[in-house]
Amino acid sequence: MNAGDTVYSTDGEVFNYDRVDLDVGETYYKGTVVEIRPESLVHEWAVDDIVERMEEALFEEVGEIAEGNLSLSEDKSKELHRIIVEFMKNNCSVSCYKVENITEHTVTEADLS
Repeated sequence: MNAGDTVYSTDGEVFNYDRVDLDVGETYYKGTVVEIRPESLVHEWAVDDIVERMEEALFEEVGEIAEGNLSLSEDKSKELHRIIVEFMKNNCSVSCYKVENITEHTVTEADLS
């Protein structure tokens, strides 16, 4: 997979590098590969999700007294987000790709020659 490569599909959803053998008049789709970077999948609310799960775990440990007794400052929340983004950038990989600029085509005689 290389960003900018052309990929093909018969349904406009599942794309691959191989041009499908089709008959004249049949429809196919063509698009461009776009790389998905793991760090782009770490949304701003990732830290909020972690803290929320920790609050739930604290509640399980101590009950109602947990309410309002776990906090993370805004600065530390941003720092943790940066750490998670950097970790994913350096340690995670994505083995699929996104397809953009999808166009619909109809097979013609010229395509078969």
